[in-house]
Amino acid sequence: MSRSTTFSIPLSRKPNMLLVFTDGSKKDGATGYAYQGIYLGRAVFSLAVPFGGSKSSSFDAEMFALAHASRTMLTWLLAHPHVSTVRMFSDASSALKVILSGTPHPAQTASINFRTNFHALFSSLPPFASSLTGPGHKGTIGMKGVDKLAKQAASSAAGTRHGTLVSYTSRAFPSTSLRRELLLDGANTADGLCLAL
Repeated sequence: MSRSTTFSIPLSRKPNMLLVFTDGSKKDGATGYAYQGIYLGRAVFSLAVPFGGSKSSSFDAEMFALAHASRTMLTWLLAHPHVSTVRMFSDASSALKVILSGTPHPAQTASINFRTNFHALFSSLPPFASSLTGPGHKGTIGMKGVDKLAKQAASSAAGTRHGTLVSYTSRAFPSTSLRRELLLDGANTADGLCLAL
């Protein structure tokens, strides 16, 4: 078990602490995400979202899971001001690296929403502690549950033509598609040259 996994479960019963678990998933060409808030050992909010079709990535789903969870968390914490500590868990280290970054990246909208929600949180409540942790799923009950929800959401999105957010296209999608086409064109050209020789 990682260090974060070891101490996440005992803290979940502290009356001043909220645990938030997020996950994104890609399955059968579609994505979904889920998040869940745990307070005093029970779920106080939970949501699974069929996110998008083939033009979205698991990274996008992870980022929007963090952003959406931060909004729900903000609303819940404003209604429960005695809770002074929150720990957010995500298994996507790439998402955790860029969520607070001001530099451009494919899911910039999610970063802006996440930072806006945390700014509102820190501005609205008295001294407040938070942390972002990437424990993975091993040994962490909260991560296992939200992983299952995210996979169900991705499966649900795969059953529709485009997923729920039909207009969402990852900023990385056009360059990835172009790269794939160039590689295919290059392979076809190389095959043609080999046949001609």
